[in-house]
Amino acid sequence: VKRKSMNEQYSVLRKEFLALPENKFCPITKQPTTEIHHKWSGKDRAKYFLDVSTWLAVSRDGHIWIHDNSKEAREKGFLY
Repeated sequence: VKRKSMNEQYSVLRKEFLALPENKFCPITKQPTTEIHHKWSGKDRAKYFLDVSTWLAVSRDGHIWIHDNSKEAREKGFLY
């Protein structure tokens, strides 16, 4: 039940976050953003699921790049 509530909150926050002018274009690919990358990784990830300060608006290609290049993504601040 808690996860369902979190997912409902996430859906609303996600839409608002992606609509912000500063989140319109992916910082990696410069393409329009379509998804949220959660910069916080590790065992406490669920704790930061709704924390928009740990989010990054990205394109699909940008999201793939982050996960395929984790060392460089960490250096650029895209992963914690």
